[in-house]
Amino acid sequence: MFSKSASINNPNYASIPDHLDLSNAYAYDQWRKAKLAPYPLKSTNLIIPINDYQTITSDELKSIGQLCEKFNFALYDIGLASNNKRIPILLARQLGLNVSDKHLCGDKVGVSTIHVSEKRAPGEYIPYTNKGINWHTDGYYNQQDQKILSMILHCAQNAEKGGENAFFDYDILYILLRDENPDYIDVLMHDDVMTIPENVQNGKLIRATQTGPVFSQFAWGLHLRYTARTKSILWKKEPLVQKAVNRIQEILQSANEYRIDFRFSPGQGVISNNVLHMRTSFQDSADKAQQRLIYRMRFYERMNHE
Repeated sequence: MFSKSASINNPNYASIPDHLDLSNAYAYDQWRKAKLAPYPLKSTNLIIPINDYQTITSDELKSIGQLCEKFNFALYDIGLASNNKRIPILLARQLGLNVSDKHLCGDKVGVSTIHVSEKRAPGEYIPYTNKGINWHTDGYYNQQDQKILSMILHCAQNAEKGGENAFFDYDILYILLRDENPDYIDVLMHDDVMTIPENVQNGKLIRATQTGPVFSQFAWGLHLRYTARTKSILWKKEPLVQKAVNRIQEILQSANEYRIDFRFSPGQGVISNNVLHMRTSFQDSADKAQQRLIYRMRFYERMNHE
């Protein structure tokens, strides 16, 4: 079923697959064809019903794993509207995800409660508001040895209006960039291409400056570190870097068949190898009990299906 989760600190994951070798055209072409074949794709094809979230069946686990293997994320529906904070924890354990990121806005086990709040959380770039959130991968500001390889978003309550999410597999982004200009891939793998300046709150250092690549390669495949933010981010001053970054923005902002849009209902969520995602703005109910509530967990492990 699920083997021990892949981790960036696991020495068994030192090499990279042939299809990511820029000189291996044959392996890349075979992988490329397999990745693009299922598209265009409807979000309904990515939803796995879970009968009992406390005891996920082997078939349900297999289906989730297969979708994550193919698209780097899977949507799920437990068929239950509940604000039980333990739901994502129980899901994660059964999926073999155990090493969670202890985010500043999370609790002691790594669960972040996301809802509209007037209070800015310490170290948080974008406070929990109803404003739209642009394309990004989670933890793009983390240290290199704390890469967010997977995450769970679980919807306990949706907004009265709006709040749609969109997802974009970074494997597809890699393909689109490599097909256009392999040099884009090469330059985006440089260790000094993307810098997130230090975060200081009230004279206290919350997080030191973080510099690293956009694309990283491991035996399981790719890892992407990206944000469409224009503030609190510094790109390497090199023409090819700027061209590559502009192409990423154009691809993500364009209407194309690779973007998956989905509005969560209570009891639904996503299990993802930290693919690119965004969220539109939303309008909450006047009733606080009916306001949008999302639980999030981030992990240093990746969904590793066998």
